[in-house]
Amino acid sequence: MRAENGRRRTGTESPICLALLLIAATAPAFADDAPYAEYRYIRALGQIQISTGVFERTPDLGSRKAPLEHDGILIAETDRPRTFTRTEHVGVHVVVTTISLQPPVGHGEGGASSFADIKVLLDGQPIVDCPFSRGWGGIDRIVIDPARRFVTVAGHEGIVRYEGFESRKVVDEDWLFLRAKDARTLIENRK
Repeated sequence: MRAENGRRRTGTESPICLALLLIAATAPAFADDAPYAEYRYIRALGQIQISTGVFERTPDLGSRKAPLEHDGILIAETDRPRTFTRTEHVGVHVVVTTISLQPPVGHGEGGASSFADIKVLLDGQPIVDCPFSRGWGGIDRIVIDPARRFVTVAGHEGIVRYEGFESRKVVDEDWLFLRAKDARTLIENRK
């Protein structure tokens, strides 16, 4: 169908359609999914496991945050700085895990997400002190085995996925970047 000026009609010329487009463009956007971190102390294995994911955001999410946290599920977004801390006695060891959340600092991909850091102390000494979730990437799963001082990490930087474990050094931001760099090198060398 052609308009009087000879151009093809798209259907967006009507005042109603234009009004709806304007409303849609200025309406606040709400994410359909809510990010979370699940903290579990598995006594039978002597391990602390933390994994991340997303679930469907529901209207009652605000009222469910406290009961979820009580069960070890942290909603990994916030509008004000806050922390989630757990202390476990694993055999003769004391493990203190803290996830710190910061509100978003921008908008768009990565900028509209809360930032999170993780710090794990084993008998008072840091074994993990790194970003947990950032716009550029983060940790998908981390396992702490205090008896052997093993830290196993699966994470990502953009679309690059990596895994690694550490038994001597502190898992920090440089450690994460090195694992991502190693994964990228492996990918590039396969060509």
